[in-house]
Amino acid sequence: MHSAEQYETVQKELRTNLDQLSALDLERDLIRRDDLGTEFNFERARHVFVEVLDTVRLTRYWDLRLAPHSQLLQIKHRLLELADAINAVQQFKPGRANNPVNTRDHLATNISSAYDNFYQSLTSGLVSSALIGTTQEDLKGQAKATLHEVASIREEARDELNKLLVEAQATLATLRETAAESGVTHHATVFSEEARAHDTMATTWLRTIYGTLTITVLCGIGLLFLQLETLTGNADASNMAHVQFTITKVVLIAACFYALSLAARNYKAHRHNAVMNKHRQNALQTFETFVKASADEQTRNAVLLEAARTIYGNQSTGYLANTGDTDNPSRVIEIFKAADRSST
Repeated sequence: MHSAEQYETVQKELRTNLDQLSALDLERDLIRRDDLGTEFNFERARHVFVEVLDTVRLTRYWDLRLAPHSQLLQIKHRLLELADAINAVQQFKPGRANNPVNTRDHLATNISSAYDNFYQSLTSGLVSSALIGTTQEDLKGQAKATLHEVASIREEARDELNKLLVEAQATLATLRETAAESGVTHHATVFSEEARAHDTMATTWLRTIYGTLTITVLCGIGLLFLQLETLTGNADASNMAHVQFTITKVVLIAACFYALSLAARNYKAHRHNAVMNKHRQNALQTFETFVKASADEQTRNAVLLEAARTIYGNQSTGYLANTGDTDNPSRVIEIFKAADRSST
């Protein structure tokens, strides 16, 4: 014979175990896709886990007070076996098993067997008779509680979905802004590379100027003191020979000055292009800041127009003569209007 205290203790233990299993999360605690990945998760046993959770959660609302003590002990025993099988699934780690796939399948089979035993203990005649003793009002109350729980879960899921939607929209806006900034940065890099290449060539031509200037000076000094008599050893050279020798000096000096002027011209051209491309790079990198800070559309259009004129116009740098921007600003406006009409 069992006492009333023993009977009540078994009921409390059974309820506690049912509550613990009902609190399990299908994806996190049983399927474990995030922990085990796609190769070793328990996705194949999803239908078994769903049946286990549905049965356990439904059993929480059953009134088992009419069931005999022996029947409750059997249910409790089968429920503990099911809990041990579920705990083995939760503790499963592929790295500790020699054959993780077989081990996983074996654990899933144990879950299925333990659930069958637990379900059979619930559907025995004694439990069924206890369920018949449940009043209609109790069933209505349990049904209302279940509906309330389902509605609460639905509201939580809806709120979570709305939250995820807002986060996704914010992420999309951030990605679009980042893509636009990346495009501006990419084009600015093009001008930066061009400026660096022209600056390198300008440095090379500047060194050439120094070398050519040195050669010209040394050649001029040398030719100044060089006499025909010294070269030929003949003190009685004719006037024609002196004229030819003088012409040769002039040609050599002229060639040196031509080389010097050519180097200077190339240097100024590369310096002009380097400054221009650097100016364009700065315009691309800074005009976004002014556009975002503009309060009205007219100011933004003015900033965009000035940036376009700076990038595509021929600015004066001081290295070349007559390099100022000869394009009328209205011409640039007409170009943009024509492009806008063609796009629409």
